[in-house]
Amino acid sequence: LQDSLGSLQGGILGHVFARPNTGKTSFLADQITGFARQLGQDECVIWYNNEERGKKVQLRLYNAMLDASDDHIQRNVDRAIEEFEKRNGRAIHILDSGIIQFTDIVEHIKEFNPRLIVIDQADKVHFRGMSNLDLPIKLKELYKHYREIAKEFDIPIITVGQASSEAEGRKWLRPDWMDYSKTGKYAEMDFIIGLGKSHDEGEMNLRFLNICKNKMRGIETPH
Repeated sequence: LQDSLGSLQGGILGHVFARPNTGKTSFLADQITGFARQLGQDECVIWYNNEERGKKVQLRLYNAMLDASDDHIQRNVDRAIEEFEKRNGRAIHILDSGIIQFTDIVEHIKEFNPRLIVIDQADKVHFRGMSNLDLPIKLKELYKHYREIAKEFDIPIITVGQASSEAEGRKWLRPDWMDYSKTGKYAEMDFIIGLGKSHDEGEMNLRFLNICKNKMRGIETPH
């Protein structure tokens, strides 16, 4: 990912998608905890979660930050919390709600001034006027809004979504297998990462990463 995409910078909009129960949360936890260790004392990442229970996401962050299993963490919770905080885990703010409004995201950006935003699941965020739009048009407008705030506030945004049934059992996901929207979401992205999962014997515990859109090459950043 570092070689292919380079560094994240302000204004970037990326997308991660996969079939359910493929490991999107674990993949993101691995990446986000790496980002958190690079942040300064007053800097943060905001992770919007409207999909899984917030406690499950928090545990995945502990797994990734400490490179430890659930059992290992639960056997010594106080030590795990101490080490998590020492590695700047508290810089990751999980905002857990079944209903997330687009206006809430804008207000939180103004309040917390995050260095990165993660939105899981991005398709489910509500915005004014959406009820009058057909689903593909709604998603096109929603991701256009994400692009605009990434540029306006000069921050990278990573959105997360599902893959359609066409991606079931496939290793290398194609961008047209993103759920619901084909062109609308694709057009707004700087990069798209598909997480594939095979049902073949001997490969079920493997995950396959395909960077199926990449406009990041040639973008220079001093950070």
